[in-house]
Amino acid sequence: MRKNILSKLNFDRTAFTLIEISVAIAIVGIIAALIIVGTSGTRNSAYDAKRKGDVEMLEKTILTYQAYAGSVPVSATACDLKQDGTGCAFTSSFTPTYITTIPTDPANSSVYYRYSSTDGSAFTVQALLSDGFGYSCSSVGNVCALTSRNFVNSNLSNGCENGATTGFSANMGGEVFTSDTTEHWQGSRSLKCVTTSTNGSGFYTSQTVSNLRPNMEYTASAYVKGAGTVRIYLRELLAGGGTVGSTNSANVVLTSSWQRISVKRAFGSTGVGAMILIVTQVGQVSTFYTDGLQLEAGGETRNWVVGQ
Repeated sequence: MRKNILSKLNFDRTAFTLIEISVAIAIVGIIAALIIVGTSGTRNSAYDAKRKGDVEMLEKTILTYQAYAGSVPVSATACDLKQDGTGCAFTSSFTPTYITTIPTDPANSSVYYRYSSTDGSAFTVQALLSDGFGYSCSSVGNVCALTSRNFVNSNLSNGCENGATTGFSANMGGEVFTSDTTEHWQGSRSLKCVTTSTNGSGFYTSQTVSNLRPNMEYTASAYVKGAGTVRIYLRELLAGGGTVGSTNSANVVLTSSWQRISVKRAFGSTGVGAMILIVTQVGQVSTFYTDGLQLEAGGETRNWVVGQ
């Protein structure tokens, strides 16, 4: 009798079944994933709060400088606010009298806040947030708000609005570039490119974008019209300018109407620079126009804004 009772007890204490173990593992995995996602979201929110606070502090600092100096440094093209002055060359004007240390991005100390002023009176300070939007503080009205951010400079984004083709280079050699006033998607000019008969003829942005945040997705876009078949490429670059890789769009047949073409690429841990190319895909001599060039963080094309 006692032996039967012990056998019964031993039977009742058998191990979990494979199904029970599998369910338990699945539940643990789901909980772990939720914790990771929640932690990541909390961390990004904390980073963004710090970025916004830094930008607002920098704006107040420069306003204080302006009150004493009477004006602020001019930088029509946005520059990086670096402590050592290798970005905005004038940061020594702010430190240490008005601010002891110029802050950097809380998630990556190699990413910097940016400053621009076209006239030495009004100025803007901007940060890039985790979702790809910018956060900008303007001295005009002392307003801070979310903004889209175009990483290419103003002349590239404006389609040579200043009358020069500076920043655009021939991809194969022999292409002819002009700042054209007869065709424009916005403003009064666009980049006119006459290609050669070599496959891959077109342009690349020789004024590359640097100091991008790694491990993010970026989207390049442009408005184009003309004749021929082209692709747009987004090239990911290392800090020293070397190529990590490129992503291209499908072939686009150009017409007499403006159309927006785009390509997106997920940058890795070493991708901190970018170059944009628009080139032909078959051996053809063609003429096409480009305007509204944009490089932005995130995997979608937003409304065009002029670059800095």
